[in-house]
Amino acid sequence: MTLGFLSPVTDGDAPPASPLEPWLLEAAARFEERDGWRVAVSFGALEDELEALRGSAGIADRSSMGKLELQGTPEALGSLLAGVVPGGPPEAGETADLDGALLWLSSPDRALAICEPADTASLWDLLGALCGVSPHCGVVELTAGLAAIELRGPRARELLERLTAIDVRDTGLPTGGVRAGAVAEVPATLLRPEDNSFLILVGAQEAPDAWEIVIDAGAPLGARPVGAEALARVEPRLGALARA
Repeated sequence: MTLGFLSPVTDGDAPPASPLEPWLLEAAARFEERDGWRVAVSFGALEDELEALRGSAGIADRSSMGKLELQGTPEALGSLLAGVVPGGPPEAGETADLDGALLWLSSPDRALAICEPADTASLWDLLGALCGVSPHCGVVELTAGLAAIELRGPRARELLERLTAIDVRDTGLPTGGVRAGAVAEVPATLLRPEDNSFLILVGAQEAPDAWEIVIDAGAPLGARPVGAEALARVEPRLGALARA
């Protein structure tokens, strides 16, 4: 059996696109090709998007982020990560920095790493090289199998509290934390890479339902969709957010 269907799929020479693209188009998204992906760069006036990010919350499609999973026996996986992750493998519910990617243990025999789109190829090479010295580990690309929705801004946590029963207070989900559970009525992995930033990972098939629920819940708070151009004004690179 092959897992190639989880890699980005293109239509001829067209770049891969998010599973949310039809819903982004309905929101008047403008698209550009960036880092090999077709991404939403804006939803109207840049000033309006920046105002949401600074005063309420921006809702962004981040599905082009690389998502790679290490699989292996618990012993082999733990030994492999102990040698390459500063400080050793992350504890349960925590993320760690792996060469600029965020990595966490989703189960004793699986570790998921996410990175900026431009870094996906280099992360694949790194994980592949690591697995090359361990016959009991392998790497699978899940980029197309998982969508990502980011909530960013001073009211991002307030919005998230309308979407999940997961405790997203500082004590329940500190910066650098990760939790699994239902978000926007679908199974999800929830990360908090930065104080006012939350990343929701959901299956590609469930992503449209989750997106619509997030948009509806955010409207009364002044939250709105934002594109890559607005995020670039306020967002540091992902690797800088990981635990040292």
